[in-house]
Amino acid sequence: MFDIYESFYAKIESSLIFSKYCEAVYGIDFSQDGFADFEQIKDLLARLNLKPNSKMLDIGCGNGKFCEYVNIQTGAKVYGFDYSPVAIKSAKKRLAGQSEHFMVAAIDSQDYPEMSFDAIVSIDTLYFTDDLETIIKRIMRWLKPCGIFAAYYMDDTRGHDETQLAQILRTNGLTCEVFDYSEAHYRLMRRKHDTALAMRNELERDGLVEHTKRMLQESYDESVTIESLQDKQCGLRYLYTVRKPTI
Repeated sequence: MFDIYESFYAKIESSLIFSKYCEAVYGIDFSQDGFADFEQIKDLLARLNLKPNSKMLDIGCGNGKFCEYVNIQTGAKVYGFDYSPVAIKSAKKRLAGQSEHFMVAAIDSQDYPEMSFDAIVSIDTLYFTDDLETIIKRIMRWLKPCGIFAAYYMDDTRGHDETQLAQILRTNGLTCEVFDYSEAHYRLMRRKHDTALAMRNELERDGLVEHTKRMLQESYDESVTIESLQDKQCGLRYLYTVRKPTI
């Protein structure tokens, strides 16, 4: 997987066609390789309520386009880490004034001082840990009192309170708000498939052969209905937000 992402970030940095693809699928070009469109991003930021003096950490920040947007829109100081050196090199260049805030690190090895951040976000990155409970404990330690942790998360279960993340939060006495994005996710995956199929030749000519294949495989074609996904207990997507209690 590491080599796939290294190749992906190297190729998209100068790919105008991939930028066009992102805008068509997600509504904005954040070099997305996943499941969060612009509407989900706006919903996320509305719940974070960041200010110019806020500090926000993005777990799995990729090439920093999302962090750049957050910084421009809110004035917040942005931090991030990702296990791709190619992605972090781009992030440092993109956010030159805050380049020291971005580093190469895996989710299971990264650490920060206690009470470092006002907000921590994970957009489909919690799947990359071998020990989710340890990561959640670490995240809560990194947060300042009243800080917020927000994560877009998917799990093959029927209820938002049955996911692994929900169970870990509950076990550790953490109260969360949950917002259901399953129908929006279904529509996005249909759009992702249709757009990748329509732009396949252009994307492949830009060197994104394997990535285009993967986009088509992980999205939904016209034969996949939301009812069939629910019957298989998959395709369920949630936003979890957790406010750290005051000391």
